[in-house]
Amino acid sequence: MTELLAGLLVGFAGSAHCFAMCGPLSASLSLSLKRQSLLVYVAVGKIGLYAILGGLVAWLGSRLAPSMGNVLFWLAGLLLVVMGLYGLGLRKPSESLTRLLRPLTHPIQRLAGLVWPIRNTPQALIWGGLWGLLPCGLVYAALGWALTAPSTYDGAMRMLGFGAGTLPAALGTGWLGHHFGLWSKSGRLGRLSGAILLTMGVWSIAMGVLQL
Repeated sequence: MTELLAGLLVGFAGSAHCFAMCGPLSASLSLSLKRQSLLVYVAVGKIGLYAILGGLVAWLGSRLAPSMGNVLFWLAGLLLVVMGLYGLGLRKPSESLTRLLRPLTHPIQRLAGLVWPIRNTPQALIWGGLWGLLPCGLVYAALGWALTAPSTYDGAMRMLGFGAGTLPAALGTGWLGHHFGLWSKSGRLGRLSGAILLTMGVWSIAMGVLQL
């Protein structure tokens, strides 16, 4: 439960980034669905994919030599710091990170096109999972953090919570999306998100130093 709640905090802390990156896509998706209930299955597909990836990277992390533990904490901390700086207005490091993996976008978009338009539950689940694979600096930061989890289960719970925490901003429509937009544009959401992520990043780096 602790890992799940921590993941929720990280996900919600990244709300400003999620709204900026996924808001237009979410609006287009919502308008194209014949049944709004399918949006729930898109969300399930998205956070389900995150949970699977979290468990996988945590498993890989546990297979590395114990001496690599501090390196993992540094990596996770660095990624969180990058996203924290994004929230505080310094966006170049995050944009550079996303740009490096942008070539992955086109194959994923082609696959997503195979299940578009979304007309049923299986298509919604698949499309949501593919959405979760799109290059995103915040997701990389969360996966770096999941890499340091003490077990596969904990890694999956961290990413499950993270995915759930991003949903209000990533999939927010109507009243919710409107208010997230106002808060984001005012700068308050971004600064709060940045401060939380930056603090978590510094803490992770400190944990890596303590393991030396």
